[in-house]
Amino acid sequence: MAEICDFLVDRNDIGRRRWYLTTRDLDLQAGDISVIHERFAFTANNITYAHCGETFGYWDYFPAPEPWGSIPVWGRGRVDRSRCADIAEGERIYGFFPMSNRLLLRPAGIKPHRFVDDTPHRARLPRTYNEYIRIDHDPDYDDDLADLHLALLPSFNLSFFLAHFLAEARFSEARTVIVSSASSKAAMGFAFELRRITTAGLKIVALTSPPKAKFLEDCGYFDRIVAYEAIAAALANCGPSLYVDISGDDRILEAVHHTLRDDLRGSWRAGMARGRPPRDTYDDLPGPKPELFFTPHHILARRESWGPVELRRRLSCEWRAFTTEVRTRLAIVRHQGRDAIEAVYDQVLAGRRPANCADILGLDEA
Repeated sequence: MAEICDFLVDRNDIGRRRWYLTTRDLDLQAGDISVIHERFAFTANNITYAHCGETFGYWDYFPAPEPWGSIPVWGRGRVDRSRCADIAEGERIYGFFPMSNRLLLRPAGIKPHRFVDDTPHRARLPRTYNEYIRIDHDPDYDDDLADLHLALLPSFNLSFFLAHFLAEARFSEARTVIVSSASSKAAMGFAFELRRITTAGLKIVALTSPPKAKFLEDCGYFDRIVAYEAIAAALANCGPSLYVDISGDDRILEAVHHTLRDDLRGSWRAGMARGRPPRDTYDDLPGPKPELFFTPHHILARRESWGPVELRRRLSCEWRAFTTEVRTRLAIVRHQGRDAIEAVYDQVLAGRRPANCADILGLDEA
């Protein structure tokens, strides 16, 4: 018998959370594996998953009893039982986990470096979130960067694919890109990648809260740093611009649209770090209608256009460059146990975690 310990939130009010404990026999079927979840990162990216749980099916990966939901996190685990001939006990894997101490998977399409979970209820969900990396067999995995891998790689995927999407569209002829929640890991990676793939002349403007301005200045990824309260005055003369909304705060989005109006050439919602799911309509806003940027769709498109080998090469190259640059700017903070997980969750939800922290969480194995 095994005790399963799940951290759940109310789907209708993610400020409400609880622990859900069950004890059951892990009756593995042929082909199944049982994985002990050792550690995971928790960032504003995970708050986005919760806010978009219904819209993009994030609640469906790890079903929970109504009205509760399990927020997916990017974690690392170790196989403790295996009835799959190609996956050994003791092997480590990386991928989508619940905020739980254990996960059952059914590996399929097994390759030297990865496999896909073939659990029936996940078959209709985006394949990119069903893939697991066999990190003991992955030549690109670096144990010295294990915590940065957890904290930054998921958001860097968004950063990478968003930057290349905009560059391929030639930025709709805009010369300024404005990013909200600029101290988030996704925004930092996005600005870093833009600087590497664009020519001189593109300006990147950070929107942030005053306490986080100094951190952004020290990073040096942005040409200007603007407080949310100063949007109207600071952006009035930006000229042709694009807006990337990682905050998910409609008040910020409205301020940008009403300030730039016809100078705004494109507007994308790429995160929900501070806000709620998108409202039903944006027809009352001046400028272009905000569009949702859903990373898995762009991953599949790049695999098709570049080929999987070239995509892996480019992403690996940019990932190594980013970690080399950012590892001296972020402090890895480890937390263990239920009380610590609750505290970090509440602080990330409220936007109170320091910008220079990368939080790595773990549950004590029951």
